[in-house]
Amino acid sequence: MDHRRLHPYRHRVAMRRVAHDPRRRGLTGGLSCPPPTSRRGPGVQMRRRFLCATVMRNWRRGGHMVVETVDSSTPVGRAPEWLSWERTVERSLVHRAAVAEVLLTDSGPTDDTDTHWVAAQLPRLHGFYRPVAGVHDPMLLVEAFRQSASMLGHRVHDVPSGHAFVISALRFTCEAAALRMRDVPARLAMRATFSDVAQRGGTVAGFALAADLFLDDRPAGSAGGYCAVMNPEAYSRMRGGRTSTPRIAIRIDPAPAADVGVARPADVVVGPRRGDEWPIRVDITHPVLFDHPSDHLPGMVTLEAIRQACRMHEGRPHALIQSFDISFHRFVELDAAAFVSVRPTGEPGVLRARVEQDGAVCASGRVQLD
Repeated sequence: MDHRRLHPYRHRVAMRRVAHDPRRRGLTGGLSCPPPTSRRGPGVQMRRRFLCATVMRNWRRGGHMVVETVDSSTPVGRAPEWLSWERTVERSLVHRAAVAEVLLTDSGPTDDTDTHWVAAQLPRLHGFYRPVAGVHDPMLLVEAFRQSASMLGHRVHDVPSGHAFVISALRFTCEAAALRMRDVPARLAMRATFSDVAQRGGTVAGFALAADLFLDDRPAGSAGGYCAVMNPEAYSRMRGGRTSTPRIAIRIDPAPAADVGVARPADVVVGPRRGDEWPIRVDITHPVLFDHPSDHLPGMVTLEAIRQACRMHEGRPHALIQSFDISFHRFVELDAAAFVSVRPTGEPGVLRARVEQDGAVCASGRVQLD
């Protein structure tokens, strides 16, 4: 196989694997590289399940052939040695304007062509997602997963630059004990698997992505969701031409910062409580939440509004998100009032949340606080 003719992403990863993994040096005359990622239509379950089986791994050690037996029914939490945390990926791959907001550092395929490792570094003090009592903010992991969906879409499925990624569903769960901070930035590894990859006109139109999360080699939770992919023309048609940043029609004073667990009023994204409802506060000048111009309320801002409303509902301003399962039904527009409503479910710390605008439900789902 001529490695120069490989897809650039797979060529780069394959060459790095050869350089760092002795199992891939000197065993064959050609370059060992996984085949291109399969692209099956919607409704086809692509995620591989680990079966109880024995895998034989051969490599040379000290001039001798060594055979290792691995039980593939056991999930592997340790990231591969070739995965790097040395530098961030290109900011365009994760749809960020500021390099400082790029969390991802590397990615590469596994022996399963639908599954890929993704690396990210979690800072000890982020500009918005700040630690609580020595624990990383779980929303940093959510943002890292969001970035991984974008990057893998570009790298693995060749989604062109300029295409929009529209998330319609997002779920997340975390192990709070694994988020305890150390005296160095945390190394996040995500083992992400594609499924339900849809195509239209020979290009990817959407996919589901599910990931197991490991923080410093410890299981830290999981994330998953579905993402539609649209070229600029299709996105403009769907938005009815509303693709520029509109004028903010309503200015809302922030709720007390201490009530939602943030240090600065500028980081509050909801207004004062009105019963079990909170108006969403939009500040398009915020350097993190609005890292770049947007024609709608970004999904991560919608999630933050839900989190802050849940904290106020429970009277626990520093409560951490333990899990959520949110569906995004329509865009939250910037030029009309939107509200978050929160209702108890009867389970401790478990709430139902809805985002509404002009009488329509824009997002809804279940949230569990620790």
